[in-house]
Amino acid sequence: MKKKIILVIFLFLICFNVKAIEINSKNAVLINLNTGSVVYEKDKDEHVSVASLQKILTSIIAIENIKDLNETVIINADRISSIDWDVYVIGLKDEEEVTYYDLLYATLLDSAGDAAKYLALSVSPSEEEFAKLVNEKVKEIGLKDTVYKDPIGLEREGQYSTAYDMAKVLEYALKNETFKKIFTTAEYKFTDEEFEIKGPRKKANDLNAPYIMGAKTGFTDEAGICLASYIKNGKEEFILVTLKANYDVNKNQNFLDQKHLMDFYLDKYEVKKIIKKNDVLASVKTSFGEQIDIKNEEDYYAYVMKDAKIEYKYDGLKKVALKNKNGDKIGNYIVTADGEEIYKKEVFLNKKVTLYIPPVGRYIIIGVLVILILIGFIRRKKKI
Repeated sequence: MKKKIILVIFLFLICFNVKAIEINSKNAVLINLNTGSVVYEKDKDEHVSVASLQKILTSIIAIENIKDLNETVIINADRISSIDWDVYVIGLKDEEEVTYYDLLYATLLDSAGDAAKYLALSVSPSEEEFAKLVNEKVKEIGLKDTVYKDPIGLEREGQYSTAYDMAKVLEYALKNETFKKIFTTAEYKFTDEEFEIKGPRKKANDLNAPYIMGAKTGFTDEAGICLASYIKNGKEEFILVTLKANYDVNKNQNFLDQKHLMDFYLDKYEVKKIIKKNDVLASVKTSFGEQIDIKNEEDYYAYVMKDAKIEYKYDGLKKVALKNKNGDKIGNYIVTADGEEIYKKEVFLNKKVTLYIPPVGRYIIIGVLVILILIGFIRRKKKI
């Protein structure tokens, strides 16, 4: 049974020095899905063009709004006739019969602009209305650095996103089993067998990066070559987004950058359980001598170097008095890896401070009371 992993607020997200791992891409973010932590970033919050990575949003909105993806669609070429001449298309023909599944596979695996636009116009009466629907979803996911205006990912004024936001978009989309199945498919043949598609996963395998289980590519002159990937290696899962790699350096530079990063992290890093359930975070004493142990409630994990030295420290009150109430913050629990702070948790008093008499003191009091009673009894007897 999978152990529950609770995400806590990290003041420090383990990020290896960018200079130590050189990649061509201008923007990047690597998120470990097991811990929820950012383990690598390079200008992840810069507003940039993300090209066809926007088709991830186009696809997930279509999946969530089209009732029957197996439904046969008779292509009306007029609906996609306005596509710019230089946009990559799969070549949908007028009156061709396809399914919505076909259009989704073409959009995600082949980055076909005609398929993406047809999906958008199957959900909404216009691209503008579809964009409103997408931007509502963006807000629902909780993203603040993404504005969507085009289902294909063409350059539009006021349209932008970030590496981090696209990673969170992909994380959201992968929770949908239909999206995940399509996204992680290596090859697909249309229902009518008119088209056969080889997706990014096939290229990743060819480039000796088998841990890339699915990916979405993107390219424009402004955006450079981009890649948003779902990565799995054993039990470890990641999302990696790289933007604006230089096509002139290598036409596969986006894949090469991701392979470079992942080969490093998979070799050097691992997920470790840094705190166990019921571990004592702090032991404090009351002014009456009682000891109060404050224990951890869940297992906590971090993504750290395999040979990292993990150290633990409680920084807070060592002694509490009647003025300290149950629920008061009394300090912080800090974990470091090789001297770098990777985790910080506030520690709260979990018990009311009351007048406390230790066992020895109780016996003394009882003994004194017994003696007083005996003395009183003897005095009464003498008077008699």
